[in-house]
Formats: sequence, C-alpha cells, structure tokens
Amino acid sequence: MEFTIVSPAPEHADCLVLPVFGEKLPAIGKELDITCGHLFSSAIKDGELASKVASTLTLGLPAGLGYKRVLLVQLGSTQQDLRDVSRAVAKALLASSNSSVCLALALTPKLDQEAAAKELVQALMLEAYRFDQYKSEPAPASKLAIVSLLAPKKSDIAAVEAGLVYGLGLGHGMNLTRDLGNLPPNVCTPEYLAATAQHLAHTYEFSCDVLEQADLEALK
Repeated sequence: MEFTIVSPAPEHADCLVLPVFGEKLPAIGKELDITCGHLFSSAIKDGELASKVASTLTLGLPAGLGYKRVLLVQLGSTQQDLRDVSRAVAKALLASSNSSVCLALALTPKLDQEAAAKELVQALMLEAYRFDQYKSEPAPASKLAIVSLLAPKKSDIAAVEAGLVYGLGLGHGMNLTRDLGNLPPNVCTPEYLAATAQHLAHTYEFSCDVLEQADLEALK
C-alpha cells in the first residue's frame, strides 16, 4: 500500500472518501453532489447513512466522472470518534474492490489535520495486517494499492505529512509486535528478539545494547 499527499484532490481514483457531519458535506462533496443530481444529500436525508458516528455508506457514481464511487462516513467531535471513524473507513476500503482511494476527511475545519492523517494511516495498516507465514493458502490480499491523503490547502501539507509519518511508524511498529507474538516460541527465541532489535537499530539509526545472561545477573 502506497501513501501520497495531494492538494488539490486528484482527478481520478476508484473511490473518494467524504466526511459527513449530520447532513452536512464539505465543499468538494457539495460540488460532486450537485453534479450527481443530489445523490449524496438525498441518501443522507433518506436515512441510508445512519446518524451514528463512524457509520458508512458506499454509493456508485455515474459513468464519466473521475471517481467510480464515494464512501460517506459520519464524523464525531472527540479523539475516540476519530479513531472509530478511521477504523470504519479502513474496514470498508480494505473489504472493497478499490485499488486507489482519496481520503478527504481532513477537509473539515473541526479535525486536526495531523491527527486525522495519523489515525487513518494507522488504521489502514492495522486492518491490512495478515500473518500468513505458516499458512499453505494465504488469505487473499487487499486490492488497495494507492491511498491519497487530501490536504485542504497547500499550507496544510506539512501537518498531513507529519501525521502520515507518525501513523506509518505506529502501524509498522504494532504490526511487527503482532508478527513477533504470532511466531512459535522455537522461532521467536531471545536470540531472535535481540537480532530483530539490532536490525531496527541499524535501520533507523539508534543505539541497541544486547545483554547476555551474565550482564543481566550483574543488574541484580
């Protein structure tokens, strides 16, 4: 899965993810809604998108537009709401046939750009996690390949980029921990853990001291 930051929105993607506050759409959503004959606003008013935070609704779009479908998601006002929304979006996208998506959740001024990017990226990485190392028939991989994070303005790119880096770091770290926990004990030995830590230290340029038994005993 490749992450990019865009501003303005790309002209083409399989899916555009749009935030909804009650019945309110962001500017890009309003414009597209008018183009589609008020498809989004009608679905929201008819109750097809529940009012509960993190509810989602996927709508197919008319042929000839730059997007094949739109994913509407109800936002909330708290940090936990943002996490719930991010998880719901990640589940919906990774279960779909979309290969490219544009995430426009940060278009609302009520959301912190960095926090939104961090939560979305982290949720996508955790939801995409698979441990198939010992399976003869691995589960089918998600088709999602390109994820574009939409920055509202050029001046917001730095904040979105900071969130992207933070989310990637957390996602990779948590998935590595899950890998280690899923390995059998005859593979994930103390020596294996030490080698993994040394590899991380070399890759990301931080110090790592591996203590032998005698070193540990001396700490008592």
